[in-house]
Amino acid sequence: MQTKWINKQRVLVFASRGISHRDRHLMEDLKKLMPHHKPEAKMERSKTLSVVNEMCEMKNCSKAIMFEGRKRKICIFGFLTSLMVQV
Repeated sequence: MQTKWINKQRVLVFASRGISHRDRHLMEDLKKLMPHHKPEAKMERSKTLSVVNEMCEMKNCSKAIMFEGRKRKICIFGFLTSLMVQV
């Protein structure tokens, strides 16, 4: 019996340093809702957003969600990365 192929797109979920405990719990709740997520450790604030593409390439993810804390607000960034196939 053959099983039908399912498109499982992996999503990298991570946060920058300095988010509050409430924001961290929100991130953990979103991870529980997404079955195909890949966790990543915190990212330094000094790094640019172009590093996200490299992080996704290392984890073999096609999308990324980044949480960033700014004062008392949280910013959530969504990324569609371009996976390059090397021959």
